[in-house]
Amino acid sequence: MVLSEAYRELMQHYNLPERFRAGDFGLLEEEAQTLREFVKSFYESVEEKGYVGLGEFTEFMAFLDLLRGADTEEVQDILALASVSSAKLWNKRHDQITKLDIPVVCNETMQSILARRSYKVFDSRPIDDEALRTIVTAGLYAPTGMNRQPWHITVIRSKEALERFGAARRALPLPPGIPAHIAASMGDPMRNAPVMILVSAKEGGTSFEDSCLAMENMFIAAASLGIMSGWDHATVKDLFRHDPALKAELIPEGYVLYAAAFFGYPGPSVKDRGERKGTVEFK
Repeated sequence: MVLSEAYRELMQHYNLPERFRAGDFGLLEEEAQTLREFVKSFYESVEEKGYVGLGEFTEFMAFLDLLRGADTEEVQDILALASVSSAKLWNKRHDQITKLDIPVVCNETMQSILARRSYKVFDSRPIDDEALRTIVTAGLYAPTGMNRQPWHITVIRSKEALERFGAARRALPLPPGIPAHIAASMGDPMRNAPVMILVSAKEGGTSFEDSCLAMENMFIAAASLGIMSGWDHATVKDLFRHDPALKAELIPEGYVLYAAAFFGYPGPSVKDRGERKGTVEFK
């Protein structure tokens, strides 16, 4: 969703996201009024279009997460209004998510799964320790063949580690058949992400499947916190082949990289990917 310029300016000018995350929910009347108008205009725009995009849904849920935990009257008033809107939005989103002749349970887990999407550009603000621990713990509790738990999870988030990783990632040659001007239009391969997570394991058994399941768990856990993600196939396929020294720095000896993804708060809104396609058959 493209938020109003007034809303974006207000959030940035008064540093509201950082204030809310720090527990400072005091609002000036101008701020409170603008946030009320944002909630109303959001739902009105959805009503006018007749559908809810995943990007819109995610952005609105992230906005709600900023307000939760407030005890001031002004914020509780806005949150109450937003909660009513979010319930209506969820009902509308639910109507779009399936064509199956079976009921779909509309719980918080499903909301996180449906709200999650891959981002090409992230907001660079850092992910705090508590959120990262939550995301990684979800990965550790993924299904695993015969309970082997073969994975090693590497979280890259320090400035130095991201710069080292980013330099190697940008140095990868272009995939065959992609002209340079097309690749340039795709933007920075690091996507402005504040965190990169790698999942590696010893080769053999169900290591590949287990690693991918761990990453999927982390995707869903991150989405539940308003944090988006993006799989990076080029890193899995080529990075360590071109930079073995980096491999030695990031994953244990004898391990194979099976999954790599960026994590960060949603950046600029992107075009919604529309309804999901595919074939499902019940016998």
